Amino acid sequence: MSAIPRRSLKDDPRIVKSLNRLRSMGLKVSLEEMNENWVMIVIIPESMINFFKRMLSKNITYPKHYIDYDKESNLFAIHVWRGETPWVIRRKQLGLDQVKI
Repeated sequence: MSAIPRRSLKDDPRIVKSLNRLRSMGLKVSLEEMNENWVMIVIIPESMINFFKRMLSKNITYPKHYIDYDKESNLFAIHVWRGETPWVIRRKQLGLDQVKI
């Protein structure tokens, strides 16, 4: 009798379902096959940061808020204000925060 050939782990329906779930969360993922019995799911860090920002934003009930992530310090800052949007926050929202003042 010959052994039944096993399919690669990357084709396992549970792995495929897991990848689809992660993608539906907005994460950018890929699958690296190390060998037929070992796979690695790779997630792009920026997609994790964006996912976390969305999750934070959904749980903040105050309407005037902005969530900022600083790569250098590896910190999230949640800005909350009254009245008009502070000019510093407005610049960040417009993507002008890269420009030094």
